Formats: sequence, structure tokens, C-alpha cells
Amino acid sequence: MLTFRRAISGAARHEPRRALLRALPTNKQITALLSARGRSRPLSPETALGTWAKFGERFDDISLAAALSCVARSAARSPDALRAGLAREPLRTECASLLARVAERLQHLQPRELVTVMHDASALPDESAHKLVRSAAALAREAAPRLTPQGMCLALRACAKLGIVDHALLDAISAEAFGRAGSPAAESAAADGPRAAGMLERFSPQDLSQLTWAYATLRRGDDALFARVAAVAPAKLAGDGASTQALANIAWAYARSGAAGVAGAAELLDEVSAHALRRVDEFKPFELAMILWALAKAQRPNVLLFQAAAHCLARDVARLPAQSLSNAAWAFAKVDVRAEPLFRAIAASAPARLDTFSAQALVNLAWAFCVASLLPAQLLRQLVSRIELVPVGPETPVAYWQQIQQLDNALRLDAPSLGIRLSPALVGACRVEICKQHGARKPSNLHRAVSDALRHLRVEHVDEFCVPELCYHVDIALPQHRLVIEVNGTMWHRHAADTDARGAPFGRHLMKYRHLRASGWRVLLVSSGEWAELGGCVHAQGRFLAEKIDAATARRSDALGRERRTPPIVWDEEGGKAAGADAAAARAGGAALQPIENRAPPGTVFATLRAESGQTLSVLGLATSVARRAPLSASASASAPSPA
Repeated sequence: MLTFRRAISGAARHEPRRALLRALPTNKQITALLSARGRSRPLSPETALGTWAKFGERFDDISLAAALSCVARSAARSPDALRAGLAREPLRTECASLLARVAERLQHLQPRELVTVMHDASALPDESAHKLVRSAAALAREAAPRLTPQGMCLALRACAKLGIVDHALLDAISAEAFGRAGSPAAESAAADGPRAAGMLERFSPQDLSQLTWAYATLRRGDDALFARVAAVAPAKLAGDGASTQALANIAWAYARSGAAGVAGAAELLDEVSAHALRRVDEFKPFELAMILWALAKAQRPNVLLFQAAAHCLARDVARLPAQSLSNAAWAFAKVDVRAEPLFRAIAASAPARLDTFSAQALVNLAWAFCVASLLPAQLLRQLVSRIELVPVGPETPVAYWQQIQQLDNALRLDAPSLGIRLSPALVGACRVEICKQHGARKPSNLHRAVSDALRHLRVEHVDEFCVPELCYHVDIALPQHRLVIEVNGTMWHRHAADTDARGAPFGRHLMKYRHLRASGWRVLLVSSGEWAELGGCVHAQGRFLAEKIDAATARRSDALGRERRTPPIVWDEEGGKAAGADAAAARAGGAALQPIENRAPPGTVFATLRAESGQTLSVLGLATSVARRAPLSASASASAPSPA
């Protein structure tokens, strides 16, 4: 065996191999060499492919799978080096020959070897390897009843990595894993007695994480699957048995697939965040960024976890990949958790790596700094210059355009002295695309209830209004009085464990309110918790709104919502705060950085509203008589105009 191994190493270097003439290896020796574990130095792809080139006719199915695994492990260690190696001869020819032989033997492989081949082939940067995975996926459907949980996950992971959406395979694995009707697992469950989740009880935390990750990556919506996992996973996670990667994958899968609202998902995400908080120091930086993004996306933030993670990420920001860097900043901005040290570290680290950012990552990063009211001049200039070069078209998602518009508003209103602007062409295209979506907005039940109460007060208003100068959509507006009413349902509130029952708006809403006030609009917030406390009483609802409007127009801060009112912080090139004209305005009490309600009162026009009779009455006067008035028809509420 020692002579054979030395001879194979010589074969990779094309040296004389007299030892091979003395003793040809057996299948057992070949397999032992290719699949040996624990060696100090992994077997190189050159050695594995050289072995195949010399003794391919002696390879059995197990040897074929072992040779493919050797090459795949090399791809995991250094994908660029392997890609460069496979582009040259003789490795290219040897690899193509190996894949062709594996493809011929697919139908004869056992289920375990079949899914292993799928997993290994998906790691190779070769189109023929990807075709091999597609062929193997068709065979894996029939082998699904004989697959172990790990085998199911390997097959799904291979398809997910290559974006192969094989619905028949997904259905077969889902049926076996969850014991659905007609599957052998379901028949076995009926024979053995009821089981809560079929084979799911046999899945380890890592298996569950790979299963949900694959379904989310393939964007396969299966609420029943995610609900079953949510019912089983908490018990699997007990005792810190799950790896940090498994925790991050589970959270990411629920957020990415949109399954955060299925039964049990909220409790599972809370359990994942609790485990992550206890083990925050064990997470790799990219895993921590991944789980924070998922919790923010699913709107289940754990503020204590975010605060603890901010210190870890600020320390290890240089180790974060570009996508993770952008995701981390986006997560903190979305849930409005202050992390200035982290954002400063990102601002110092990101400029040298902007060439590695995707278009969406560039916009996310710029948007996050604006939402967090932290505006580093140098980084923003570089981000804007690159965003201008991003090609856009009909396929550009609406969310991208909305971020561009919010970025433009922040640059104009929060830091005008920096002189950083998006081009008029990009801003114009952005406004056009956003206006196209205006008619698709539908009011929520809570929104309609507040609108009905305003009609009872005979207050003229506009539902789903688009503020022309900002291109922001607001729930209800009184344009003649420049008053905005935002109706915040539970979807836009933080988790109840992190705030009181009324909740608080998320970061992008806070920036929206800040920009509205800076443009001369009054903002009044109505939360679902406050509205529920009125108990459906028309008189109480009218008085509540009247008092809110009176207080808002009189600049009483208790009616303007519970959000934090922190002026934006502008950083100069050296990282100092409040640079240029913005600093002078802040020191002088000027308007550049101050909330509008702290400026000189423009008059008392907002403190009154005109009734239909033409008399000028206080809003409270309208409220006290609301019970004696007949309600207006729904046509009294006008439709919102599109911005010019």
C-alpha cells in the first residue's frame, strides 16, 4: 500500500512510476487511498484525477464516488485554484472523463452513493457536473423512500446550490420526511401509531437547518413544511445541541421564504435568538450578520441580541464578507437599534472593498447609514458614484427604487452641505417607477377604521396620499393643512418583549417621518394598540383623533409618536462629527439638523379645521358632537393624486 501511494503521488507529477509495474492496485486499495481520513495533508485533485487516469478501468462505484469527493473537497478549500486547474490539460480531460463515467453508473448507485455524488458534483465549477446533478435528481425521486434524513438534505442542498427546482423531488422528500398521505412514511406511521411529524423526529438540528435552507433558497413556498419544522425544532435546539451555522440557517430560511408568519414560526425565531444571545461569542462574523438580517427581515428583533452582536461585529468587521457587511448594517437600521461604533467601523472598512459589493449591497449600505442618521461623507460619495453606474430596467424591483428615493431625500434634507446628490435622470426614473405602484396600495382594516372616524368628524382627508416633493406614500393626509396621519398596525411594530404594547415604528419609518417634518408636514401616529383601547366606541374614537390632531398642530410632542428624535450625525473625511454647514447650523440652532417642531411657530392655522358650514371650529368641538352627526358616505374620502 505504501509503494502504491508513493507511485500515485509520482503519477501526479508525471515522473517514472516503476513501482506501478511491480504491483497493480486492487479496488480496495484505490478506495482506501481516495477516501482515507485523518491524513495530515488532504489528497490533491491532481492525485485523485491522476489515479483515475491510470487505473480508471479498475474503479468500482465506490471508488468513483470517492474520487469525485476528493475533487469536490478541493473545490471547497480553494474554488479559484480548482477552477484554474480544471481549465488546463490534462486535468480538464481527466475530470470530464470521470464525470462521464459517473453519469453512466448513476442508475446502478445505491441511494447513499447517489446523493453523495449529487452533493459532490454540485461543488465543481463545471457544466457537465451540473448536468450530472440534474440527472441524479430524477433518480433520487424514486430513491426517496430509502433515503436517510442526511441523504435527503444532501440531495436538496445540491439542487439548491445550483438553483435546480425539481418539484417532483421536493414533493417526494417532503412526503417522506413529514409522513404525508400516500407515502411509505405515512403508511408506516399508520401501522406504528400516530406520529406528530413522520420522519421529522429523526432529523438532527443540522438536518433541519439544511432542509429549511434548501427550500428557502429554491423559493419553494411550503407553509405546511415550515409549520411542521417549527413544531419540532425547539425541542431539537434544547441544550445547545445545534451549531451556530444551524441556528443562522434556520433563522435565515424562515425570513427568506416568508414563512415567519406560519404557526409556531414566531416562537421558533424567539428560541433561536435566545440561543444566539447566550452563545453570541461563538458565532463567526458572517453567521452573526446572517441571523441579525433574518430577525430584522422577519420583524422579530431581539434588542439585547442586537446590542451584544454590535460589539462583536465592530471588533471583527474586517472579517465580514461584503454581503454580510451590507446585511448587518441593513438589519440595525431596519429595527432602529443604535450602533454608532459598528457603523463607524463599517465606514472605515467598506471603502477599500466596494468593488466586491453587488448593486443591491451598495444600495442597502447607503440606505442603512441614512436610516441610522449616520452620514459619513467619504463613504457616501463613493457609494453614490457606484450606484449611478448600476444598470436599471423594467425588471428592477420596486423595493430598489424606494431605497433610491429615500437615499435621495436623506442626502437633500439631512446633509445638504455635503453636496452629494443623485443624478436627476436616476431620481426622475425612480419617481416614475414608484408612481406606477401607487394604485396598487390597498388600505388595511385599521386604516379604513381611522378613515371612517375622520369622516364622522367631517374632516376632509385623502387616503393613500403620495407626498409630491418626497414621493413618500402616507396612509392619510390633510393636504390643505399639511398634516399626515400614519396608521401603524402590528406588522410595523417591534416584538412585544422589546417595547410596550403600543410598539414603535421601525427605522425606515422614522426617517420618513423626519423627512416629512423637514419638508413642513406635521406627522400624527395612530397605533393599533391605541385604537384597540377605544373598544370600538365611535364617540371615543372621534375624541381620540380630535385630541391627537389638536396636540399635533399645537406642537405637543406627546401626540407626535414615540419615536426617537435624534438629529442626523454627519462625519467629515477624518471621522469627526457634524461637518461643514450642518455643524454650524446645529450649533446655531438652525434648521439644517433640527426637527421642524423645534423651530419658530409658523402660526396657528393647523389648530383649526373648517366644518362644512364654513364656520371655524376647534377639532375638539367636532369631537364632542360626533355622536349627534350622521356619518358621511365613503365617497367623501378622495383618492390620492400622483406626484407631479
